[in-house]
Amino acid sequence: MTISIRNAVVTAGLALCVLMLALFVWGVTIIAPAFGSASAALEHSGIPVFLRNPSPGLLDLILAVGFPVFFSALATFAIRYLFRKASSPETFFFAVFAVSLSMEAFRIAPLMMAGVQNTAFYGFAITRIVYFSRFFGIFGLFISSLYAVGVTYQSYGKVLFLDFLISFTIVSLVPINGDALVQGFLFEPGYGSMLAATYYAMAFFSFVDFLLASTTTNVREYAYAGVGMAMAVLGREILSFVPRLPWLIGGMLLLALGTNLFVRKTHRMYLWL
Repeated sequence: MTISIRNAVVTAGLALCVLMLALFVWGVTIIAPAFGSASAALEHSGIPVFLRNPSPGLLDLILAVGFPVFFSALATFAIRYLFRKASSPETFFFAVFAVSLSMEAFRIAPLMMAGVQNTAFYGFAITRIVYFSRFFGIFGLFISSLYAVGVTYQSYGKVLFLDFLISFTIVSLVPINGDALVQGFLFEPGYGSMLAATYYAMAFFSFVDFLLASTTTNVREYAYAGVGMAMAVLGREILSFVPRLPWLIGGMLLLALGTNLFVRKTHRMYLWL
């Protein structure tokens, strides 16, 4: 993939981030005047559920969802600008993770569906979209780590399509429990322990790959990039599953600082080349 094509792909991802941010802001303007809290909105949604965890307040939900969506646009813009003249596969696939954050905006959609028929059907679709984005992002990080340890395959488009295909297949085959909501007002996916094990295994292997790259190449920036990647993943998980202050603040800091560390260290490496 040439630099111009890669820049065009990242620019398209940035456009998606901006679109999702606009949709999120629009959704908040609909939810906020109508309901005092996220739990109140849920009571009006018409979804028969057993809420496994206490529902977060509206402010908590706005922070938990809004920050990843806003930050996805900011991080993708920074990557597009800083690496516009450098061919960095590690950062290109980290950008995939950054863009995937924007799809968290769909988490507020169930709260906008009060009185809508077939609410559960739309809830299933929204849950699959959000979980697809998470797997698409984590596999993007794993692919990034493979390039760090020496993979030289240059057809980024084919690799990106494979990432899409695997993520789509996983979420398509997983059943959704329509009688239970988890944190973030998504329906509970089936085989939750298997999904979590797969997700966190990819995160762990990605981290190990960056450490291995640092050891074999004697370039310590790879180790810092691995730490930054791990921080970003942990921050996303906190924002996704622990939408409560002060955890939200910790999640936002981890996501922001981890992304900053990854981008700075990879940028420094490619400045040397």
